[in-house]
Amino acid sequence: MDAEKRKTRVGHREIARLAGVSQSTVSRALADSPLIAEATVIRVREAARSLGYRPDPTLAVVAAHRWRREERAVEPILALVEETRRLERTDIGEQVDPIRALKEKASELGYQMVVFYRDDYPNSGSLERVLRSRGIRGLVIGAVYRNPPDPELDWNKFVSVALTPGPYRPPIPSVMIDLFAGVLLGWEKIVASGHRRIGAALYEHDVAFLDDDIRASAVECCQRRRHPKLPVIPTFHFNHDTPHSEFGEWVRKNNLDAVLGFNSAVYWNLIREGFQIPNDLSYAELHVQPHNGPQSGVMAGGAQCAAEAVMMLHRALLANGYGPVFPGISHVVSPVWVEGSTLVSTHTVSKSPA
Repeated sequence: MDAEKRKTRVGHREIARLAGVSQSTVSRALADSPLIAEATVIRVREAARSLGYRPDPTLAVVAAHRWRREERAVEPILALVEETRRLERTDIGEQVDPIRALKEKASELGYQMVVFYRDDYPNSGSLERVLRSRGIRGLVIGAVYRNPPDPELDWNKFVSVALTPGPYRPPIPSVMIDLFAGVLLGWEKIVASGHRRIGAALYEHDVAFLDDDIRASAVECCQRRRHPKLPVIPTFHFNHDTPHSEFGEWVRKNNLDAVLGFNSAVYWNLIREGFQIPNDLSYAELHVQPHNGPQSGVMAGGAQCAAEAVMMLHRALLANGYGPVFPGISHVVSPVWVEGSTLVSTHTVSKSPA
C-alpha cells in the first residue's frame, strides 16, 4: 500500500513538466518565494492543483530551510494583521499580553512577528502588496469587530490563522478560548462557594456576534439544566453606553448575592454603585486580566490563544497550507481559573450599600 502511494505521488518533476518551468522554480513557487514572478507562481499552483499535488510535510521543512538560507539571512517574517489602531478595545480585553505572546512564540520558533493595521492602508489589496513585497507568507488575523473584511485580500496567497475571531470571520482556521466551558467553569465555582442567587452580566455587541450567543446559551444551560433548583435570575445585558446605575438597580432588584461578569467593566461599575466586594456581593469574571484588579474568575486567555495560533501557523507553513484550508475548524483553548479575592463563601448582598 505504501509502495503504491509512493509510485503515484505527484512530485515537483511532474508539476515542472506541466507548467513548463524548472523543478527549482516549482519549489520556490510553492514556497511563495518573492523571487518568482506572480504569474509564474499562479501557473505552478494551477498545475499542482490539476495534478492533485499534496505536499510532503517532511520535504516542506527541508525546502523551507533551504530557500530561507539562500534568499535571506534574516529571520522569516510573520504578520499580525489587526483591524485598527483607533478601535476602543475595552470591550474585548487588553491586547498587550496577546501581542507579546505572539512575538515570543514566533521568536521561539525562529520567526519575527510584525504588526500591521488594516486602517493604515486604503484597502486590503494595498496591504497585500506590502506583505508580499516583504516576503511574508504567514498571517495571524486579529479579531474584526467594526468593519466587514475587505474582499480584496487573496487568502490563496497566504497561510493564515484567525486569532479569537470577531463577528466577521474570515474563511480560515481559528484559535479561540472555549467560551461555553468558561461560563460553566465560572458558574460552578460560584455555586461551589455556596451562593444561590446568581446573576450574569454579559456584554452585548452592537452587531450580531456568535460569541454573545454562546455565553448567553451557557448561562441558560447553567440555570435550567445544571442547577434547576436555584433561582433563575434574568441576565443583565449591557454595552458601552449603559450607566452604572443600571448595574446597581439590577443587583438590588434581584437581591443577588453573587455576579458572574463579562469583564472588569462590570466589577468597576458595581464598585461605583457602592457595593463593597466581596463583603456585600461576591463576584467572578469571564475575562480576568491580572493588571485590571483583584477579580476571581476565568483567565482572559489571549496569551494562550496567541501562542497556539503561532504554533498552528507554523505547522501550516511547513505543510504549505495556503488558502482557506479547513475554514470551519476552530482550535479551542481550555479555560483557566484565577483565584482572586472577590469570590467568597455564603454572603448576602447589602440592599443599601454605603
